[in-house]
Amino acid sequence: MLALLIYTAKSEVLIESVESKTGEGKAVYNKIKFMTEENKDIWLMKQNHTDLKGEWDELKIEVDKSSTPYKASYFQLKEGKEIEYRMSCYKCHANGPRLIRANYKSSKVKYSLKDRVTIMLWNLKIKHYGKVQTPQDIRIGSDYRKVPLKHTGRIDNKILNIKTCNLCHGENSFLGRSALVKQQVGTIMHLVKEKQMPPWPFKLSDKEMGSLIKQLN
Repeated sequence: MLALLIYTAKSEVLIESVESKTGEGKAVYNKIKFMTEENKDIWLMKQNHTDLKGEWDELKIEVDKSSTPYKASYFQLKEGKEIEYRMSCYKCHANGPRLIRANYKSSKVKYSLKDRVTIMLWNLKIKHYGKVQTPQDIRIGSDYRKVPLKHTGRIDNKILNIKTCNLCHGENSFLGRSALVKQQVGTIMHLVKEKQMPPWPFKLSDKEMGSLIKQLN
């Protein structure tokens, strides 16, 4: 991964997200930057929900690689300081950083060749993390969080059992990624609907799709 570190050093890439939309169905834009420290990868992201206008949310994911499986920590920031989560990160992040899915047909964002290669290298990095744990984070400094990192109820954490999904998500899966659970219903259904998951060449059968809807409901 040395080539990744050299090539993407100090790079920040602006994308229009394929998978993320506002509540009104409008585009979400992200500025993404990757850095590394000893035994730690740091993913910085600024996110805009107002057509590239107004305030940008600041987000950070740290991947601790000092032991396996790796562990991911999530941060909502404002002017570089940690603040309360806007929502529970685990609902969207089952296995640490998600793949970067850029809309290359965007009318507002133009991607250089270096942008495209950088995104490809970053996604390769993310794919090679394998299973990533998400330890519960209940405090901001000395204060208890009002918005949890993830919900802890039995139903919220019911593992989904779909054969095709289990090829990648599960203890004995091919890629060894974390299992999918019911609290991730919104993200799962959105990615399936937009044909972002499961990745090509895999596809859910009609029976599996029915089972997925039944389990999530």
